[in-house]
Amino acid sequence: MTEQKLLILPDADDMANRLVGWNGTGHLVQKFYPRLLKQAGRSMPALGYVIFVGLALADYTEGFAATDRSNVRTMMSLGLADLARALIDDVDLLGQVLDVYEISGVPTGREGS
Repeated sequence: MTEQKLLILPDADDMANRLVGWNGTGHLVQKFYPRLLKQAGRSMPALGYVIFVGLALADYTEGFAATDRSNVRTMMSLGLADLARALIDDVDLLGQVLDVYEISGVPTGREGS
């Protein structure tokens, strides 16, 4: 049995800079990024990353009106691959995350997705 490779998220300062570089929109910086930053420096498998970001997004949209929540989740899903590219340095683990997104119907910008 082979050991599962883990991705390591950047430390809090580096992660914050990467997030703002990905999208510096005020509401995301104030309301969404703190949810992501709680996991700064942590290690997790690729699937764990997908779950972590999905839960952070669900938490971020909690309390939004149903149509707003749906619209925000749809808009965010379009940028999930770029968010992963901003936070994950390991090419193999990034590929695993993008594979999961593609299986889930999230556009990744890769050939055929």
